[in-house]
Amino acid sequence: ALPIWRFTLTRWAVFIGMALTYATYVFLRSTFTYVAPVLASHLHLSLASVGKISSAFPIAYGMSRLFTGLLVDRTSPRVALATGLLLACLVNIAMGFSTTVPLLAALWALNGLVQGAGAGASA
Repeated sequence: ALPIWRFTLTRWAVFIGMALTYATYVFLRSTFTYVAPVLASHLHLSLASVGKISSAFPIAYGMSRLFTGLLVDRTSPRVALATGLLLACLVNIAMGFSTTVPLLAALWALNGLVQGAGAGASA
């Protein structure tokens, strides 16, 4: 049997790990909101272009939550959580190197798709 102190320590470690992981997901989910004004002025984007880019995320995220939730139920939540977080980081880095509206919108939608994996795995 597992001693109570070890159980308590493990429970806190899991809780802290989940909280930090979810906080990182939330941070990667809101990056475009903060850089949009600077990005718009630097790339000379119109307000409509910024709107097209920013609307790609919630559509992709909503669809992804449904389908990745079903997928995570059949696989390892730990692997899905880590893979989704790694892919979200890579997509955010790739957005820093993109300069066209279609590419930015596609990457932001891709970020929404991989973010959906975190929702199912966290639950």
